[in-house]
Amino acid sequence: MRFIEEFCQIFPNARVALALCWSMLVGLFLNEFQPLPIKNHGRKAKSLFRLSFDHLRHLVLNPQSLNQFKFRHSLQFLSCT
Repeated sequence: MRFIEEFCQIFPNARVALALCWSMLVGLFLNEFQPLPIKNHGRKAKSLFRLSFDHLRHLVLNPQSLNQFKFRHSLQFLSCT
């Protein structure tokens, strides 16, 4: 954790970049299991970022036992293992 803190002091926008990458990875994962519907004009109904942002926001704001498992699963995208 200390490395991330030092890195963020050097590069202040690193937290935003890390959050964006995390959100996109979660969005891609969620889209594999439940694909977003495609509208008549050929675009998806929601963006992958919006899909994952809504999912992560729900997990953080509703700390229930089932959501803790899903939140821990979402945190695995941040680790390299």
